[in-house]
Amino acid sequence: MADLCLTLDPKDWFDLKDPIVNVVEVQLPPSARIKYREMERELFTMIGTTEVEAFSAAAKYGKCLQMAAGAVFLEDGVTWVKVHDEKLDALQELVEATGEDPLLVSYHYTHELKRILERFPDALDLSRKDHMAAAMAGKGKLWLGHPASMGHGVDGLQEHCNTVVFFAQDPNLEYHDQILERVGPMRQFQAGKNRPVFLHYLVAKGTIDELEMSRRQTKRSVQDALMDYMKGKQ
Repeated sequence: MADLCLTLDPKDWFDLKDPIVNVVEVQLPPSARIKYREMERELFTMIGTTEVEAFSAAAKYGKCLQMAAGAVFLEDGVTWVKVHDEKLDALQELVEATGEDPLLVSYHYTHELKRILERFPDALDLSRKDHMAAAMAGKGKLWLGHPASMGHGVDGLQEHCNTVVFFAQDPNLEYHDQILERVGPMRQFQAGKNRPVFLHYLVAKGTIDELEMSRRQTKRSVQDALMDYMKGKQ
């Protein structure tokens, strides 16, 4: 690969500070934990009077990930039921603790977006052009974005924001890095901002969230090892 690849790491050329990481552990309430364990073991649970079923191991994975975040889709892929509000409460605490500074919130499933907007109706949905323009102008406290729709090409958020909140966890390292790079250390440097970058991970304790954090870190370790190897070959 050495004759095909050019490996450049900004940290090799600029004095970039690593982000400050804060893992916010969220405890599921007893009722939600019971439902989560039933889904893990039986691929089925009842939430109120609603049946929630997974028909494969892959479907169970998705439903456990959703339940850890606070809600779960039914089989139509549109209707969802609430499981808990603990991550919304944790996000509320971050909002109150960070003053006027905007928070870029990364979500995974659409029901997470809807639930966040229900709790914080003034939040900006960055999939909307008018809301993105408002964020670029430094307006709003919460900026809600999905990594798949606001990765490459989105520039300017770093002028007003240096904090990312990962509301849900998933193993996609590219998604993680893309939303981080909207306001990350290199973006802060380009904007002439000498300030740290903060990363807050909302992790439901004792759930698949912890596994996803570990899997993503493993991918990071392998990727970093490959990058270091390639730099040594150039």
